[in-house]
Amino acid sequence: MRKKFTSEEDNIIINNIKKYPNNLSFSFEVSSKTLTNRSVDSISLRYYKNLKKNHKIFGVGSSLGIVINTKNTVRPPDKTVKQLVIELFKKMTEQEKDEFLREIF
Repeated sequence: MRKKFTSEEDNIIINNIKKYPNNLSFSFEVSSKTLTNRSVDSISLRYYKNLKKNHKIFGVGSSLGIVINTKNTVRPPDKTVKQLVIELFKKMTEQEKDEFLREIF
């Protein structure tokens, strides 16, 4: 049976979003660890359907400006060209490697 969110639970969610405004998914995960009877999905739904309306100004500031957060995901760090070439090289067959090396050298 579903249980209504309490104002205390809402405050925990809001406070975690304030702590991690650049990644809402992470703030939902942190909230679910505190609110052990609530799943990440239920917290996310609570935020998007109820809490967001009353707490609109969550943003991230930088030298480029302010970004109002919607759904963000963590991106892997940018790879160097060398790292990308090595990854691709490892996935090649022996014949592809030979052809590639002949073209380069």
